[in-house]
This record gives sequence, structure tokens and C-alpha cells, in this order.
Amino acid sequence: MDRRTFIKGAIVAASTPATVGADRLGDPLGALFERQRAAYAADSIEWDRFSDITDGVAMRALPKLRVEVGKLILGRDEDGSKITEAIFAYDEPEIRDHFVKHDHWTFFKREALSEAEIERKSREQATLFARMDAKITEFHALEAEAERIKEECGYSDAQRRCKASSDAVKDIERLILDYVPATLEEASRKARWILDMWESSDDTYLRDNPDTLELALRSIARAAA
Repeated sequence: MDRRTFIKGAIVAASTPATVGADRLGDPLGALFERQRAAYAADSIEWDRFSDITDGVAMRALPKLRVEVGKLILGRDEDGSKITEAIFAYDEPEIRDHFVKHDHWTFFKREALSEAEIERKSREQATLFARMDAKITEFHALEAEAERIKEECGYSDAQRRCKASSDAVKDIERLILDYVPATLEEASRKARWILDMWESSDDTYLRDNPDTLELALRSIARAAA
């Protein structure tokens, strides 16, 4: 059978259900389909467990990972008091960036400063960056508390288990994509399975990979070569 006949036949026969022959002995493609279904079912259980923990009481007590690094003056009220809004930083680089931007001494060259100005610069920078260090320490304390809660309530373990189970599904799906059909029937079953997964099923990670269809076609082309 030449390449064109093989590919044409695979497309025409793609209506054959993907599970046909899956229970036969010596059916490696069918075995992969079954492995994918079982792995995805196990993956769904892990994600359901993770969702329950995420929505639980313990996770609702999780501290917000942010620290107030300043206040934005919006204006004044009728009494002349300042109306302000808190400025928050959400990670260490953002904290550092905020304080560096407020170091006005950055724009002065040391050689252009008097001794008194140099001393003043040292004092003000020391005060500014001591505040920065305190905010960084505060932020890391919040991170540590959040991690403690996640570990104690099982969130971190569930997250690791979800990644492992999802990776297991993706590994099997990659084996299916890379599988080189030995017969026209296998080519059609593989094509139908991929189309079913791609178009109408949520029980797959195939759509996470934009190269899915190309990978599948290349393996079928290798079979027809």
C-alpha cells in the first residue's frame, strides 16, 4: 500500500470507534487507550481532593501575601486631612523596587556632595533601607505562615500529587501521539481517538499542547512511509 492510499484510508476509516479491539491480546494501542482512561480517572480523584482542600476552612485562613510599603495621597477631605490609599508589594523584588525608587540620593554623585550632605545621605539611606529590610522580613514571615498552613492542611501534598498524576496522564498521551500504527486499522483508531479527545472530551490534556495534531500526523506518516 502506497503512502497516499494509507493516509486516505486512515481518514475515511477514522469513524471506527477508538476502543474497537482494545480487549484483544496483543493490542498495544488499545492498551494505551485504557491506560490513559485509568490515569485520567485517578488524576480526577486527585484534583477533586485538591479542590476540597482549597475550599476548606484552613485555606480560607491563609494570610494575604502582601505588605504595605507606603501610602498614596489621593487628596484631602473637608477638614484638610489627607486621604490616602495603601500601597502594597506582593513579593520581595517589588518591595526592593519600591524603596529604591524612593531613594532620592541615587541622583546625586558623591563627589558633588559636601561632608554634611554625605552624612545626611548615609543616615537617610540607612533609615530607608532598614524599613525595606523590615518589610522583606515581614513578607517572608507571611510566606512561612502560608506554607505552614498549606503543609498542615494537606494542600501542599495534594498539589504535588496533582502534578504527578497530571504528568502521568500527559506521559501516556505522548506515547499515544508517538505511537506508529502497524496497520490501517490502528491508524484509523488512533485518528478517531485523537479527534474525540480534541473535539468533545474534557478527559485529556491534549489541548494543552499546540503541537498535538502535528505529532500525531507525523507518527502516522512514518507508518505510511
